[in-house]
Amino acid sequence: MKNAECEMENENRGTIGGVIWAGVGGLIAGFAAAGVCYWAAGVSLGVFIGGVVFASILGPGFFLSEEGWWKRFAAAGGVADGVAVVWLVAALRGTPTVGEWAGCYVLLAAYVAALCAVAELLERAGVTRVGAAAGAVVLGIAWMTWPLWLAKDLAGPVGGRVVGWLVPLHPVLAMNGQLRSLEVWSHGGLAYRYLTNLGQDVAYAMPAGVWVAVVFYLLGAGAGFGLAEAGRRWTLRSMNQMEKAASADSSA
Repeated sequence: MKNAECEMENENRGTIGGVIWAGVGGLIAGFAAAGVCYWAAGVSLGVFIGGVVFASILGPGFFLSEEGWWKRFAAAGGVADGVAVVWLVAALRGTPTVGEWAGCYVLLAAYVAALCAVAELLERAGVTRVGAAAGAVVLGIAWMTWPLWLAKDLAGPVGGRVVGWLVPLHPVLAMNGQLRSLEVWSHGGLAYRYLTNLGQDVAYAMPAGVWVAVVFYLLGAGAGFGLAEAGRRWTLRSMNQMEKAASADSSA
């Protein structure tokens, strides 16, 4: 009668070794991806942008590749940790302070958690793991790139107010506000000439730091995982009711 409950609870457990290995796999992937960014961009905003992009791509997939909450959080957290290690090397060798690095690290972890919550919700809704991970990645990349594809439609007073809400929540722009010693992304040659009109036709204020975005993503992650857990418990109750009905029928 409790078989369904036991099976689903076992999914959320993992041996210590399994959790560690899940974290190590994510750590290696995140470190390697961010290492490529550091090799290409050096101590610049580019290594932070690249780290966020790769974490957006890798995080949901590593999360859903594991069974159970602990292993999933370890795998996705490992991706963020691996990226953050490279960022720390860049900070120690450049102008960003350890405090600025720590803020970026916390924001990255919150952002990856929010994307993983989206993937978890999609999986609970019946989407395959591959499809759920892909959906979370597409959403993350679309959100990250709105300054490229949406900003041109936000010129004017109304658009300016929308930008005022969106900019502090954008992971890269929030990090750019945190990393005051590095270049402003929208004023860089490539972005300024070809990619976005932020700071040109569309005025915006650089965020003062990352903490508004951190709270936003943590709230989103909490809501997403809360809904997913509510769905899990509803499934658990439904399975128990079916087992009770089947047991009653067999004993009648």
